[in-house]
Amino acid sequence: MRANAAGDIFAASSFNRLWVYNNARRRWSTHPVPAPAAGLDGLTIDQQNNIYWGRGGVYRSTDNGVSWAGLNSGTSHLALSITALATSPQGYVFMSNWDGIHRSAEPIFSSGLAVARDQESDKSPFSFSLAQNYPNPFNPTTSIEFSLAQDALITLKVYNLLGQHVSTLADREYMEAGTGVLDLDGSSLPSGVYIYRLAAEPMSSEGIPTGHPFLSMKKMALIK
Repeated sequence: MRANAAGDIFAASSFNRLWVYNNARRRWSTHPVPAPAAGLDGLTIDQQNNIYWGRGGVYRSTDNGVSWAGLNSGTSHLALSITALATSPQGYVFMSNWDGIHRSAEPIFSSGLAVARDQESDKSPFSFSLAQNYPNPFNPTTSIEFSLAQDALITLKVYNLLGQHVSTLADREYMEAGTGVLDLDGSSLPSGVYIYRLAAEPMSSEGIPTGHPFLSMKKMALIK
């Protein structure tokens, strides 16, 4: 369990869920997390209130757990069980496991003007990102846009709040670097809140995997 500077509380469950207490609204909400197996190995919050989740990898959320992005490129240590996560004032992320303590090669976050530049670069088609669907709420169709930093095999699936799979928009389809858009037709779905999850596996021009998958999730609402 962790708390940020605003008094919001973040608690991990054993069912791939993150419980969030909004101190201003005085209420709890819950979000799915990108863990490949049940349980939690690490949870921490940096100085900018970004959340870090560790289980078979390290993931960061900049929106209080609504969506997640992997920080797993360039290391094999993440395949080992993570026992703790921490961040430093300089922006580095640290993780520990039975193999030792490991630090990110570069600062993951910074402050001031550098943050503004990082946020702007996230909008570039040459970074991995998943946008909010539009329109949202929608009825019955909506578009989901994403960006790929390099060629990748992409999987985009939709789930209900019970974690049940309801639609597949792409299943390990090869796409070149740049921006892509996929449409969801919710005609056969009941009204409600749904979660869409993008997994992008970076590939070389020879079709060889080049790093850990990018993972990100967001919520959307279907109102009929």
